Amino acid sequence: MKKILSYLAIYLIWGSTYFAIRVAVQSIPAFAIVGLRFVLA
Repeated sequence: MKKILSYLAIYLIWGSTYFAIRVAVQSIPAFAIVGLRFVLA
């Protein structure tokens, strides 16, 4: 059961990351996205 929850968590985290990238590319300029990623890191 623990393995299934681990895989589910990875799937949701990576999936939400790709979804956020897709939304950001459509609505925010590229340099703003790069700057935001740099600041957050």
